[in-house]
Amino acid sequence: MEMFLKMMNLQIELLLLMLIGFVVKKMKVIDTSQQKGLSELLINVILPATIIKSFISQQNTSLDVLKNSIIMIALCLTIQIAIMLGAKLLPKFFDKDKAKIMEYGLLVSNSSFVGLPVIEYMFSLEAVMYASIYLIPMRFTMWTVGISLFSKEADFKSNIKNVVFHPCIIAVVVGFILMFLPFQLPDVFVETISIVSRSSTCLSMIVIGAILSDIDFDHLLDKSIVVFTLLRLFILPITVFIILKLLNLDSLLIAIAVILTAMPCGSTCPILAQKYNCDYKFAAKLVLVTSLLSVVSIPLICLLLK
Repeated sequence: MEMFLKMMNLQIELLLLMLIGFVVKKMKVIDTSQQKGLSELLINVILPATIIKSFISQQNTSLDVLKNSIIMIALCLTIQIAIMLGAKLLPKFFDKDKAKIMEYGLLVSNSSFVGLPVIEYMFSLEAVMYASIYLIPMRFTMWTVGISLFSKEADFKSNIKNVVFHPCIIAVVVGFILMFLPFQLPDVFVETISIVSRSSTCLSMIVIGAILSDIDFDHLLDKSIVVFTLLRLFILPITVFIILKLLNLDSLLIAIAVILTAMPCGSTCPILAQKYNCDYKFAAKLVLVTSLLSVVSIPLICLLLK
């Protein structure tokens, strides 16, 4: 019960921060271009700083980190492949355009904006490091398979380049190098990185709130949205939990995989849907509904991890 209350409080805090973003966008304190600028700042500077900080905190650690890192990548890759195979059933039950948006939403969760802050709050910087490594396959999926769902004309070579040079991927590589250096970084650099990383939770939630402010609120609970929400917030993480428990993996690795699987639909879903002339309003509703209900679902999922 203590963990449930702790997570509930955290989710309410995150929701209030999202509400701030929602209100300031509605009041035109920030406009769409400023919102995009904040997103770029978050992705290119603040989240990479959080990732590097998590690696620095484990400096001079044992080679067990490498083994666990490989396990995390393998777990995420396996889950991504399983979702892609299962999502092939969606067009049998839903409109084709909605089905591909739902598939993207199942493959790509809001693990960076919401997941990393939750992991950092619940556990340690070691957990953030493993979570960052876990997300590597998802970033490849986002810019390759994910893009192909929206556009058959997507440039595969260009998408691979986007993945390789993604700031968060670069941060993981830099973090690994720093972690195994035979000397410590000067305190002034470590403290600067720490200061930047502390703003990740606040800014990420405000950005999500601003994105959600553009959503049309009609027909929020049609059949496709209800089914997607059940899959995204409950069925997927519970299935992952059961399988990983049977495999008897380290409890921290299980917790990271389950929590990141339980995250709401990724905020890139409506952005890409709009870019490629798909039903971006439907995509935005998936983000809104799963983000709101995650306030309850994530604490419930965390009860499994106790």
